[in-house]
Amino acid sequence: LDGAIEEQASVSGPETVVGPAGKFSAFHVSSRVMQGGQPVQKDYWCANHVGQVKSMTDSGSVKSTTVLVRYQFPK
Repeated sequence: LDGAIEEQASVSGPETVVGPAGKFSAFHVSSRVMQGGQPVQKDYWCANHVGQVKSMTDSGSVKSTTVLVRYQFPK
């Protein structure tokens, strides 16, 4: 297995992300990775003062999505 990893990323937004933890205005980080000659698409949505609220990974044969389930702003 070739150990070379190349990654290119871009940031856009803000975008509205709605999930179990609520509705967030988030920046979208889109990253295309070439790992061992195989492409992997990674997308992350990050909201100010909260952090990552959603992520998606697509390696062709495997796709996964993660969402923030619960969040409470500090008092």
